[in-house]
Amino acid sequence: LVNNDAVRVILTSSEMCLTKTMDTSNVINMTVEPNLTPDITITVSPDDTVCAGTNVVFLANATNGGTSPTYQWKINGSNVGINSSGYTSNSFVTGDVVTCVLTSNHTCVTKTMDTSNAVTMTVNPLTTPGVTISANTGTTVCANGEVTFTAVPVNGGTTQAYQWRLNGVDISGANSTTYMTNGLATNDIITCRLDITAVCPNPDSAISNDLVMNVVNPMAVIAVSPNDTICENQPAAFTVTGTNVGNTPLYQWMLNGVDQVGVTGTLFTMNSVGHQDIISIEFTGSDNCINAPVVPGSNTITMTVNPVAAPTVGIAANPGTVLTNSDIVWFTASANTPNVIYQWRKNGVNIPGATGITYTDLDPQDGDSFSLWIQTTDSCRTPDTAVSNIVVLSVGVGVKQLAGELFDNVNLAPNPNNGTFVLKGKLTSGRSDERVMVEVVNAVGAVIYKEEVQVSDHELNTRIELGDRANNGLHLVRISAEGRVHIIKFIANR
Repeated sequence: LVNNDAVRVILTSSEMCLTKTMDTSNVINMTVEPNLTPDITITVSPDDTVCAGTNVVFLANATNGGTSPTYQWKINGSNVGINSSGYTSNSFVTGDVVTCVLTSNHTCVTKTMDTSNAVTMTVNPLTTPGVTISANTGTTVCANGEVTFTAVPVNGGTTQAYQWRLNGVDISGANSTTYMTNGLATNDIITCRLDITAVCPNPDSAISNDLVMNVVNPMAVIAVSPNDTICENQPAAFTVTGTNVGNTPLYQWMLNGVDQVGVTGTLFTMNSVGHQDIISIEFTGSDNCINAPVVPGSNTITMTVNPVAAPTVGIAANPGTVLTNSDIVWFTASANTPNVIYQWRKNGVNIPGATGITYTDLDPQDGDSFSLWIQTTDSCRTPDTAVSNIVVLSVGVGVKQLAGELFDNVNLAPNPNNGTFVLKGKLTSGRSDERVMVEVVNAVGAVIYKEEVQVSDHELNTRIELGDRANNGLHLVRISAEGRVHIIKFIANR
C-alpha cells in the first residue's frame, strides 16, 4: 500500500436464489507514513575548551524524535543528568567525553535510538597569581643606605608586569622585578603589584606582602685605655664600639684630623702619644648600610700627656730681700707642674696654715730664711716632691732702694675694726691709674680678700667687708698698680 490507497472488496455469492450474486464493500482510504530515522546532535557553550569551574551548557538538537522523545546524557559513557534536551555542569575535567542518546517515540522509525556526536572537553586550570617581596637588608636599613627589593611571582602566567609602591602610591618607573632606593624613612611601607597574562587568570593581579622599613642611624663611640691623661712615653689603646654598623664595618682612624694609613679595625694603638693629640674616627657600615655615606664618629678624644720629670719650684721675695725695719715681705712661687700642695717654711720650720701659692710675713727679721716645699698629685712625676731655693732676708742693714709711692697717703678707718673698714687715699702726683688691686692678707700670709677697685679723679674711696674671713689679730692691706705697692696694717677684733 501507499499513502491514500482506497481498499474495498467485492463479494460473489454461490448461493441460490439471490437477488444479486455480487456486492461491493465500503472503501477504506489508507494513510501510509514513511519510515523515519531519528537523529540527534549536541552543541556546547561557551566552548569545549574552558577554565576550571566554568558552567558549560550542552543543548541537544533532535530530529524524528517523535512527540515525546527521551534524552540520556552521558559523560565518558556513564549516564548523567535528567531527561532533558539540555545539560549543564561546572565540574568537567580535561578528556571528558559528552554524548547524548535520543530515544524516539515515532511510530515508523528505522531505529528507535540514536547517539549524538561526541564533544571532548579541554579544561584549563585556574591561574591564581601571587607575589612575595623581600629586601637585601631585611627591614632595617641605615640612613641614606641603599636597599634593593626583589619580587618573586607565584603562578605568574605567561607574562608579568610589576608596579612597586611606596606607602600605597605607585613609584614612577619602578616596573621590574627589583627596586632600589636610598631615600627611605622609618615606617615607610613598600609593596608590589603583579599583573599577569594567563589562559585562566583568577584574578589577573595580586598585591605583595608589606615591608615596613626601619631606618637607623649608625653610630661609633671611641674609648681609650688606660685613660685620656697619661704619662710621657706611655702607650694608649683606642677602641671603637659601633651601633647599627653591620657585621663588618670599615673604620678609619685619624690623628689630629689625618687618616692613619691601614688603621681600619676596631683597635688603634699608639706607642708615642703627643700632648693634646686628638683621636677621631669615621666609618662606613656594612650589611644594612650598603653604599651608605661615610659617617663621623660620635666623639673625639683629646689626650693629656704629663711629663715624668721631677717637679721644681722657685720662690721670690717682694719687694726684695733687703728690707727696712718697717717693711713687710711677701713671697711668690713658680712650679713646673699643676695640682700642687704647698708648705712654706721659715728658718727650716713649717709655717702653720701657710699652704697657698703665696705667703706674706708681717714681721720679717734680719737673717730670716724662707723656702717652699711642694708635692704634686701628678702621678707621672718621680719623685713627686721638691724644695725651692732658700731666700735669706737682710732687714735694717745697708740702704734699701725704694720704689716710688703709689699714693701720697692712704687712711684705713677704723683701725682696729671688726673686719669692716673704709680705705681713702690720693694717688701720687703724676699718676693716672684708673683701677688698683686691693688684697687683704691674714697673719699666715693667706689672701682672704681680693678686688679690683675703680679710682675716680685720683681719689680712692672704697668700703671693705671681710665678714667671717677676718680672724682676730694682725692683717695687712696691699694696694697695687703697675708694679707699685702700698701696704697698710690693721688689727681685726671681732
